[in-house]
Amino acid sequence: MSEPKIAIKPESGETTVTDALGRRLTLRKPGRVRSFKFFEALGAQASVNPMCVQMFQFALFLTAIDGKPVEPCHTLIDMEALADVLGDEGCGAIDRAAQEAWGQSQEEALTAAIKKWRAMLDSGKPPGS
Repeated sequence: MSEPKIAIKPESGETTVTDALGRRLTLRKPGRVRSFKFFEALGAQASVNPMCVQMFQFALFLTAIDGKPVEPCHTLIDMEALADVLGDEGCGAIDRAAQEAWGQSQEEALTAAIKKWRAMLDSGKPPGS
């Protein structure tokens, strides 16, 4: 498998990576609301399963494939379908690109998202407030 080609555009907050299959994947570091929606889409059982969370964390970053917008996943079934489209090549490229662009792996970004999510739940404030 060839190494992904990563183009970082810090001024826009986006990163583009070309995976081993030649697809251009556009990524954005997840904000509070997107992180919250990620856990909401996973559902109660899957969001407490570390293996499941790790398998689908690519969905936190991906915003477009070959310039075509990818809507955030609303259900676990959406995430499974997107994982099938991306395959190991796309998911692996996303992990490496996130680490290079933002100095953290998907796991570290996910840990940060979990902390934000728990703080938001503890505060009783709705997402984005």
